[in-house]
Amino acid sequence: MKIDLRKATTSNIADVCKMHQQSWFEAFGSDCMYPENALDKWNNELQKADSLTFIAFFDDGIAGYLHLTATGECPEISDLYVIPAARRRGVASLLLEEVLCQFPNLTLWVSESNAPAIALYGSKGFQPTGKGKKDPRARRNDKKIELIFSK
Repeated sequence: MKIDLRKATTSNIADVCKMHQQSWFEAFGSDCMYPENALDKWNNELQKADSLTFIAFFDDGIAGYLHLTATGECPEISDLYVIPAARRRGVASLLLEEVLCQFPNLTLWVSESNAPAIALYGSKGFQPTGKGKKDPRARRNDKKIELIFSK
């Protein structure tokens, strides 16, 4: 499977939005927090100077995406989703490697029950900070933990 990484544009943001909503439902068992204006949210994100979204394509379809906000000294990855059919094929690794080579420091929050994601982030050099929080958007009692990457 050949994976092609590209920055998100207005021409493919609707697909990212749809994938985000599907992934949210899969992860949290509920609809995305703001489904009625999700496309507007994503279009606004693309316009922000501190916002960056990479999309992984294969077979002319979207396999996954990574979104981060680069404010302050430590940009934060807010989304990393891969469609089920493309999981365990290196898509998430390629997306992470793309941003790891561009930013010396990164942070993210991940569900403490998401062992595959925690293992992936650990393999790329992310370390737990010891901070945890409840996600008010999630409808299950899962806590999120903070991970940090520093070169």
